[in-house]
Amino acid sequence: MPALMPSMPCAHARRVEDREFLTMSRVFGEHGGMVSADELVRSMRMNVTQPLSIVARWIAERATVQFAWRAQTWFPCFQLAGKPISIRPPVSEIVMELRDAYDDWEMALWFASRNQRLGHAPPVEVIRCDPAAVVHAARIDRFIAKE
Repeated sequence: MPALMPSMPCAHARRVEDREFLTMSRVFGEHGGMVSADELVRSMRMNVTQPLSIVARWIAERATVQFAWRAQTWFPCFQLAGKPISIRPPVSEIVMELRDAYDDWEMALWFASRNQRLGHAPPVEVIRCDPAAVVHAARIDRFIAKE
């Protein structure tokens, strides 16, 4: 599955969302990149029937790390595994922790942002070597966000 890196037409990101998007693009780029929902569906067609239904369900149920940018839904690739493509179990558990406290954008940014509970590393960097620590950090951050 080719990982896409959406381009930013402006040389300088002036809006907060532009800066956050650049951060996510950079950090997720270091961990497999990102794919649009359309590209994800196309790549899944080789191994599953009705991939559009699967991706649409992931989006509707907020079962994955995903976010909208410039009229497309983007999926960071670090969470995708296997053939057929599925969501890595630790990611699913973390998404379940965060989705009631964060919107899609905030959740994606959470994975790409430095977290003091993870030694100031972004969760996307820690999840492969210590998924339990990332789950724990997500629980704490969810608790703080809901207060």
